Amino acid sequence: MTWTPDPSIIITAEQKAGAQQEHAWATLRAERDRLFEETRWLVERHTEELLLGRATTLSASEYADLLAYRQDLRDLPENTIDAAEVVWPEKPEV
Repeated sequence: MTWTPDPSIIITAEQKAGAQQEHAWATLRAERDRLFEETRWLVERHTEELLLGRATTLSASEYADLLAYRQDLRDLPENTIDAAEVVWPEKPEV
């Protein structure tokens, strides 16, 4: 009797590469989300200061830089060809 592998449990090289690629994209998104959350409080503070009619801690240009950075983070998956070779946007000094 000859053993025949069950094709439903065989992982091909393509499947393995696909799983690795999925993991790389998930890792990218997790890091992107962490970096995005890292700046959420700055946006909230600025918005609250404006709503209260108070002077803002961030200047208008600092706030614009922060918003641009956050948008670059949002756009990262669409602007990245290879999840293993990510070019992260530079966080502004605020």
